[in-house]
Amino acid sequence: MGRTSSEVGEPRPLKVALGKEGLLVAFKPYGAEMLRELWRRKGQEGAASRDMDDHLKAVGLKISRASVIQELNNFVALGIASYEEETGKGGHHRVYSAKMTEEEFWIWLGRRTCETLISASNMPDLYEKVLSS
Repeated sequence: MGRTSSEVGEPRPLKVALGKEGLLVAFKPYGAEMLRELWRRKGQEGAASRDMDDHLKAVGLKISRASVIQELNNFVALGIASYEEETGKGGHHRVYSAKMTEEEFWIWLGRRTCETLISASNMPDLYEKVLSS
């Protein structure tokens, strides 16, 4: 059975596209814009899925609300965002916020990519060599 929109679950595997630039290396255009918006809101109140949906429409990215919620939950599962439940019209709503800065994100992504590649090589001693070079 599929996951409901309220579940976070396991993160969707990141695919690193070396031919792309910026956040498009790891995310689709709407995911990259959503992460940038969470960083812009850092220190302020976070963003509910409706806020994010409105923002994406304002910048010309039209995707379904379900995809917005799915991507926000994926950010949480990856550990790059968090949420707090708030009550409001219609019940409980999640308000998402960035858990790391942009710089921390790039360090995290670089480390994670490096670890995955070294693990795939079946040569675990390469990790120290890569970090020291």
